[in-house]
Amino acid sequence: MKKIAIFVEGQTESIFIDAYLRELFSRNSISITSQKFSGGRRSPIRINTINAESTSLRTEYFFLIIDCTSENNVISYINDQYSSLISSNYTKIIGLRDVYPNINRSDIPKFKNTIENLFIGRPVPVKLILCIMEIESWFIFEETHFKRINSLLDDNLIRTNIGFDIMNENSEIINNPAKTLDDIYRIVRLRYSKSLKSAKRTVRCIDIANLYLKSKLNESFWEFKTEIDSIF
Repeated sequence: MKKIAIFVEGQTESIFIDAYLRELFSRNSISITSQKFSGGRRSPIRINTINAESTSLRTEYFFLIIDCTSENNVISYINDQYSSLISSNYTKIIGLRDVYPNINRSDIPKFKNTIENLFIGRPVPVKLILCIMEIESWFIFEETHFKRINSLLDDNLIRTNIGFDIMNENSEIINNPAKTLDDIYRIVRLRYSKSLKSAKRTVRCIDIANLYLKSKLNESFWEFKTEIDSIF
């Protein structure tokens, strides 16, 4: 059984990763445990298990998804848990976090290189994936989900009201994707937020297969998709 740990910055990312993995892997071959970390630095790390699934002889892949509650905690929690994960036979560790609002576009390559250099020479490398600029850019990229949110939200209506062409423009150019997603939903008097209810509704409408097939057009999602594919 392969064991993979994925550290994410927050609840929205955790919900999406869970849905993505369940779409990609067969029900019998995968087991997912989701946890939420808090504390650290000056106090012990507190672990709240949100969901824990049992494994069986048929389980091929065990995923541990850790909600770090902040983009600034992702690397520190990976560093803190690294030795424990390796001793528990984890063979892949992934970190996923947004860029907005704390990293300028021009600083992204330098930031990523600095982080990855922290783990050079260790027995299991850590792969850091940066959502450009937020994971909501991936949601916008999956353009078919808008009509499942509301049947009126077609590409013409969105382009007229927001000025962004969901069919032909790369959502990674958007500086604040979460706000843009909210602006789009507002056209039909709905809202998007990072709340549990809102994130679940959006992720439920995402066509994972469509996202997967067109992934080369979105650099950060392609990087994530390729990393997960390498597990097979």
